Amino acid sequence: MIDIENLLKRKDKFEISDKFLTSYTSFLGGGSLNIWDGKGKNFDHCSPLDGSDANIYIISPEGRKGVYITNYSWNPFEIKAEYIGYRRTYIKERKTIWDDVFVDLIFLSNEVDCNFKIVCEIVPRILFEKKDLFFDENYVEKEKFDYEFNLIDNIFYLFEKDGVHRNFYKIFSFNKNFTLKKENDKFYLEIPIKLKSTLFSIHAEWEKIVFAVSYSKNKDEGIKKVKKAIENPEFFFEERKKFLNEFFIKKVPYFNSNSLKLNKIYYFCNYVSYSNIYDFKEGNFKNPFTCPSKFRLLPQWFWDSAFHSIYEKYINTEISISSLRNIIQNQSSEGHLPFTLAIDEIITKELVQPFILPIAIWDIYLKKGSKEILKEFLPALIRFDRYLEKYRMEKGLVYLKVPGESGWDNSRRYIPEPPFIQRNSPLIKENRYIFSPDFNLYIYLGRYLIKKMAKELNCEDILKEYEKREKVLKKEIEKMWDENIGLYLDMYIDEEKIFVKTPGGMIPMLGFIPDENKKKKILKHLLNPKEFWTNYPIPTLSLDDPYFNSLDEYQSYWNGRVWPNINWLIIESLIRNNFLETGKELIEKTINLCIATGEPNCYENYNPFTGFPYSTHNIFNYGWGGIFNDILIRRVCGIQIDGRNNIIFFAPFWYSELKNFEIRNITLRDIPFDIECEKKDKSIKFKIKAEERLKCIYCKNAKIGKTIDGKFTFSLEKVFHFLDL
Repeated sequence: MIDIENLLKRKDKFEISDKFLTSYTSFLGGGSLNIWDGKGKNFDHCSPLDGSDANIYIISPEGRKGVYITNYSWNPFEIKAEYIGYRRTYIKERKTIWDDVFVDLIFLSNEVDCNFKIVCEIVPRILFEKKDLFFDENYVEKEKFDYEFNLIDNIFYLFEKDGVHRNFYKIFSFNKNFTLKKENDKFYLEIPIKLKSTLFSIHAEWEKIVFAVSYSKNKDEGIKKVKKAIENPEFFFEERKKFLNEFFIKKVPYFNSNSLKLNKIYYFCNYVSYSNIYDFKEGNFKNPFTCPSKFRLLPQWFWDSAFHSIYEKYINTEISISSLRNIIQNQSSEGHLPFTLAIDEIITKELVQPFILPIAIWDIYLKKGSKEILKEFLPALIRFDRYLEKYRMEKGLVYLKVPGESGWDNSRRYIPEPPFIQRNSPLIKENRYIFSPDFNLYIYLGRYLIKKMAKELNCEDILKEYEKREKVLKKEIEKMWDENIGLYLDMYIDEEKIFVKTPGGMIPMLGFIPDENKKKKILKHLLNPKEFWTNYPIPTLSLDDPYFNSLDEYQSYWNGRVWPNINWLIIESLIRNNFLETGKELIEKTINLCIATGEPNCYENYNPFTGFPYSTHNIFNYGWGGIFNDILIRRVCGIQIDGRNNIIFFAPFWYSELKNFEIRNITLRDIPFDIECEKKDKSIKFKIKAEERLKCIYCKNAKIGKTIDGKFTFSLEKVFHFLDL
């Protein structure tokens, strides 16, 4: 069995999250604790890391404070740290969150007698009154506090009446008596500590401090949880570990290979999905969903959710489909689908986002093989397509109103000159709307897949209608091709082309097969090291553009950084167009991107030269970063499932250091199957075991049975693409 605790152990993460409560904690104590109630007005993308809710200090009699970290490790179950403090006080710490209670165990010892105090600093969340910096030049920010507090029976609570934590009781306690001090709007919980010398003891004696925090809308319930944590902290560590072990063993298909890199990537991506699940069961969130990241973007995003579902389909839960239900269940009567969804509102009103949803639905349908999925989602897909045609289409193409609708928020595609901030775009300043080839390609693919779904459901009228709609849109997208540049280009609504080279101009290959001339020109751009073929491709702006930027600053956001979801789209474009060798190279480079730092990272974006995640305007534990797992399973391991017909298409692209792999308890429909595979020289041997008869298609061969043995010479031939099944 895989040892998750040690496999994912690392020294570069400071986060721990639970159902609703999160902690980003690079210091003693809870650090920046955050909770969200799902409401739009209580979402602030800065709040998860904003403020200092529960930092703990060791303060000497002279007033000196600070500790120095000497050892540190993180895994999904808990954080462990060791420090040296005042007069060489040795400190060991373990912390976790379970049942939305933050629990911290601190052990102290010293080789000499010493006195000091432990101080926990608590700062109420500031309520910011502001306008959006990216859209409004008159940016205003004011601070105010509105709260009540009390200390009863060694329990301190803070009740915030306004701001992102409104109506929550924040409850803090130690296992030792503490005093409360208040200075302005900061609170300090203080415990005097006397350590006796352990130098001449047989064994060092460690002073044990238990610290617990709960955020709750019910004060009595929160106090009860905190008291339980103070009395029995180990229970919370054990329960979190027990639950996560069960998730990894029962819900996540077992994966093991000779490559430690791939093992780490696989399990970490699955952890990222787990860590971002919200389950409110009310309002607009009647179904569980994965947010982009509990450490910045907490609501549900339209295209993010679709990318999440593409890799979450392998997990043996309903999360991949339940997330998407929230989207269609909040569709307007006119057909609009929400861009950004909160429990009580659509935050982005009438704005739209890239139509990745049909790709995700088709992909999930192939794995699960249930036509009920198509019956549930097809009407919503059709209504949204018609909504776009009615309200957003001119000259046969759908236009964007703001850059953010494309997903490429500050791209030079939409903002001709720096500073690259959305309000500087002609879209906003002049209402000069833009047609984008990739945005329209997603709509074209939506029509293509609606047609396929209609065929599956024997809906002849819809099938015939969408055969026509698909062809009409394809013809219009082809008008965006520029023969001199050799890419599809964005253009203004008056049809003036925007001569900016980006991967967006390559993505139309995913939807249809261009002629040989176009394909060769696109490939030439992609493979040019002076344009897009960096150490870790694909940058979102050509290197030879005068405004290409790979610096760690906001201006590089969509103007040079690498985004894993864009790489996924280009990989699938290459494979569908039979550029298999180039696809293999990009697969390997993209997998390497995930683990360039030595540990797997699911971030929003990465540096095209180093592969390292950016520190500015970037998000860790980011949902669509998990799409590395789809690349790993579908492309590296070569497993494409067709649950309609109990077929496994097996066409591994492999990975340079991969010699063997094993996957267990992956499902086709509801049929679990295991696969073992080994590469020796140029041949590949594999064995598939299932509880029911399956069909395996590999190279030019096909076998049927509950146990299927196969051997073939490794070569990249035409691969069955999931969009064509």
